[in-house]
Amino acid sequence: MVELRLRSGIFKEIFTEKEGVAVFNTFIGGSWDTSSELSPVYSPLDGSLIAKVPRLEWSQIDEALEKIYRRGKWEIRDTPGDRRLELIRRIADLMEQNAEDFIHVLMLDAGKTRKQAQGEVYASIDRMRKAEMD
Repeated sequence: MVELRLRSGIFKEIFTEKEGVAVFNTFIGGSWDTSSELSPVYSPLDGSLIAKVPRLEWSQIDEALEKIYRRGKWEIRDTPGDRRLELIRRIADLMEQNAEDFIHVLMLDAGKTRKQAQGEVYASIDRMRKAEMD
């Protein structure tokens, strides 16, 4: 039986553990949200239950899309390029600091080998670090 183990404290606010299973929140429309209805997440490795995620109501999705459309598209458009690059570099730094957690999740949730998961995580970090070249 496989088990989801996130070592980094950075993820502690986005999930709780209930009966040994991680129950995640969803980031939607600029904030963390949840739902009373949860969907199970099973690992393709052995079919173990590794997490539960919210099954959002259509009203939650509609509200988030409206919020993004009204406000979000202008905020990102008005964000200077150097600030965008700064955010992308910060994301790359956070991914690198927490790479083992991302690798672990890809192995459990997507059935990737360790080498495949490492390649995917570090390729993503590398692409973000090279964003200013685009």
